[in-house]
Amino acid sequence: MRYFQLNEFPVIQLEQATLRGMLPTDAEALFVLRSNPHIMHYVPRPLATHKDEATQLIAAIQQGFDEGNSLTWGIAEHTSNRIIGTLGFWRIEPENHRAEIGYLLHTDYHGKGLMKAAIRTACRFVFDTLPLHSIEAKIDSTNIASWKTIEHCGFRREAHFRENFFHKGHFVDTYVYVLLRSDV
Repeated sequence: MRYFQLNEFPVIQLEQATLRGMLPTDAEALFVLRSNPHIMHYVPRPLATHKDEATQLIAAIQQGFDEGNSLTWGIAEHTSNRIIGTLGFWRIEPENHRAEIGYLLHTDYHGKGLMKAAIRTACRFVFDTLPLHSIEAKIDSTNIASWKTIEHCGFRREAHFRENFFHKGHFVDTYVYVLLRSDV
């Protein structure tokens, strides 16, 4: 079901990077991210083993945008234009005007404030552009860096689900954070 219609993929300039659509030429950089066990440690997806998987993911991301049911940016370094992370909104619930946010960033860029700036800016953009009322983040409770980042962006922890998700051979707790349109 189409939730939004934008004429072109939005490009957002940040101080340290650019949020932009991903192209087939970004597959190698996306593969580097998705095949890195440290970067993917908390992401409930299998590690990528072939560049073709990244190419397919880029096509699926573009299809989600074209169909108006998801919006995922590549985070591109200014100097090289190389993809160093992703940030997206999906699992949109049209009846509740709610979407889920997810993100990942190459470890070389951790601790520099880049993801905080990207999250804040992207959330403002989707609240200004789409009819969303709330954005939800579901985070592994042991991923302290992620939940601290999302808290710094104004999200509030609304739930703690105990052992609700099976990941890498064991059950993990999930924190659920929410940002309302009225919070920004």
